[in-house]
Amino acid sequence: LVDPDMVQAGDMVTVLAERKDNSSVLARVIVIEGTEEARYTIGKGVLDEVLSRSSIQIDSLDCLENNEWDYVGSNREYYYDALTYIVLATSSSVRELNAEEFYNLDEDLEEDDILFIAEGDRILALLVADGIEFSNEIITKGAVTSLDSGSITIGSVTNWSGFTEKWVAQSDNLTVKTKYALVVKKGQGGSASKLATKDAVYLLRASVGGERDVYAAAILVE
Repeated sequence: LVDPDMVQAGDMVTVLAERKDNSSVLARVIVIEGTEEARYTIGKGVLDEVLSRSSIQIDSLDCLENNEWDYVGSNREYYYDALTYIVLATSSSVRELNAEEFYNLDEDLEEDDILFIAEGDRILALLVADGIEFSNEIITKGAVTSLDSGSITIGSVTNWSGFTEKWVAQSDNLTVKTKYALVVKKGQGGSASKLATKDAVYLLRASVGGERDVYAAAILVE
């Protein structure tokens, strides 16, 4: 339950309302739904070391906090397992790794940039970026309106403004490529194949290198 002044564009809400005699509708109770970005952590940093078959150490770790990157520190330990969705992206290819393959490549991957989605200290989805760099990052909310091979289109788009610290509505739909996308839906990590039309999503989108295309990097299905 919240003060009505706390409701912002982009919030998912449940409203208990009363219809008045003049046909107007009066909101009595507004509940802002719990959002997946509060349950999960989207983080980025440098893969310092693959410590074991179940843990890694991350340096220069930043995590999204209230839609903004917040520096957390270095030498932070996180855990992975056989259910963790792991992707290795290079300038020439993108391929999925299982946990054993990831562990066996440990020294080859150390010092690479990483992006991940975690629940607590357990990583659900992990992208290792070898030779690619995300830039011009934007936080977006919306609903999936269509899915194509390699891209999704999102409607009812709102973007987070760090300048105004508010969600700002976008008039047109947004199409993003999903080549590098990490997705978490119903507590499980995976690729964009997990998405369906009408899914409400919270996503980190970015450019890659000098390309004009926009890529989804991390997607939480709300």
